[in-house]
Amino acid sequence: MYYIALLFLAFFATKFSNITVPAFVSLLFTILFALPAIKSNKKPFVVLGIFAILFESFAIITSFPYGPFTYGNQLGYKIFGLVPLATFFSWPPIVLGALALRKNLLFTVIFIILVDLVIDPGATSLGYWIWYSADSSTWYGVPIINFLGWVISSLIGIFLSKIFTKNYLNFTSLKYIVFYWTVSDFFLKLYQPFIIGLILCIFLFHQAKTKK
Repeated sequence: MYYIALLFLAFFATKFSNITVPAFVSLLFTILFALPAIKSNKKPFVVLGIFAILFESFAIITSFPYGPFTYGNQLGYKIFGLVPLATFFSWPPIVLGALALRKNLLFTVIFIILVDLVIDPGATSLGYWIWYSADSSTWYGVPIINFLGWVISSLIGIFLSKIFTKNYLNFTSLKYIVFYWTVSDFFLKLYQPFIIGLILCIFLFHQAKTKK
């Protein structure tokens, strides 16, 4: 049932993106996606959420390590006028979910980068973030340096997570996020990100089945 709802949500968000939706709606859905991760790991979630806001603010001001970019207005209220509050809820589930799958550092970093390869093309296409890089090497409009930046932020996020907990209880929020953006990529005709997302979805659903 949840995934059918996510499918319809992705369809509406991609096919009717020209319709103005109140900003709090995006924030509400972001929080709903994050609820399983919040319930499972409250303290590391809050720490990672604060880190995400501060790190993204630094990245926007300095253009390091992601390259020059800014957020669009679709995600609602921006902290410091730079980073949407939604970021507090959207980034931690990715790190905590990847750690719940495996505690291996290399696996976790690679998995997080693969998730970003699915998310960023769709989000960029919808104007959730806007790139100003002159770099001609891009992944569906996303500068390659962005993914190198994600290696840095992921490593810091993993380090912070391990300070506050050793038990990463579930990756349900991560499943929701990956499924939603995989379907969104399909509706946006971003087929390579869609294929990566499909593979990740198969893996995540298989892991969920085996961990029951």
